[in-house]
Amino acid sequence: NYAQDGYNTVSGGYSNSVSGAYNGISSGKSNINTQGAWNTMSGYQNTSSSSYASTISGYKNGMTSSSHSSISGAYNAIEYVYQSSILGGRNNTISGTYEGDYTFRSSISGGYQNTITTSCYSAIVGGHNNEISGFTSSFVIGSNITADRDNTTFVENLTITSLPTSAPAQSGAIWNDGGTLKIV
Repeated sequence: NYAQDGYNTVSGGYSNSVSGAYNGISSGKSNINTQGAWNTMSGYQNTSSSSYASTISGYKNGMTSSSHSSISGAYNAIEYVYQSSILGGRNNTISGTYEGDYTFRSSISGGYQNTITTSCYSAIVGGHNNEISGFTSSFVIGSNITADRDNTTFVENLTITSLPTSAPAQSGAIWNDGGTLKIV
């Protein structure tokens, strides 16, 4: 284990390396934090070159030039993002671009091979092979879905198990009028 100056700590594990300032690796093997500050890491062969309270755990995850973000699971990547997270899953990616087209405040919760690129305030919830690219406030639930507009939730199928049977007061609400689906 190796902790370069700058108030860095490696408190356990094997063959871990940390540099930058105020970073820590708590456990695991072959984790590398190459720069930045206030990052924490554990797991196996995770890498980071990010700053400011980024957290990485799991297996072979990587975070590049990102801040205030978290990543866990396996083979996941976060690049050029701000305040975003991948929570579990495998082969998921949230990315912006080096040129400044950042992604911020977006999340992937589990799943496999899901991607969010240059999109803000968006999320993919599970599933596999989903993509949100260049859209704001887009949400995907399911599999094999590509978002194609802002401010929209995309699903494969939707089942509503209970609907009001009288017209709600708020506009845009769905209700059941004797077996006919209506929108106020």
